[in-house]
Amino acid sequence: MVSLPLLETKLGVKSILVEDESKRFGLNVYKTLGSSYALGCILAKHLNIDIVDIDLATVDSKLDKPLVFATATVGNHGIGVAWAAQKIEQKAVIFQKVPC
Repeated sequence: MVSLPLLETKLGVKSILVEDESKRFGLNVYKTLGSSYALGCILAKHLNIDIVDIDLATVDSKLDKPLVFATATVGNHGIGVAWAAQKIEQKAVIFQKVPC
């Protein structure tokens, strides 16, 4: 948790604490946990198993070939999806907006 003392003072409150997800998994992004969970949920539903049973060995033994996850993003979300897919040896296609 990260304290925000300047904002606390400005708002006249005793304390403001924010959970900093940017350091999780060493990726310097804040949406990795949600992306990992989302891919796990999709895989669990696809394999008809409980999400608590999702791990690399389970996924590998139940899939003939990797699934392909796709998302559109302009930043952190795409990094999270790509990282999560890589960790469970699946594929990811990330579409990013290209400036004109």
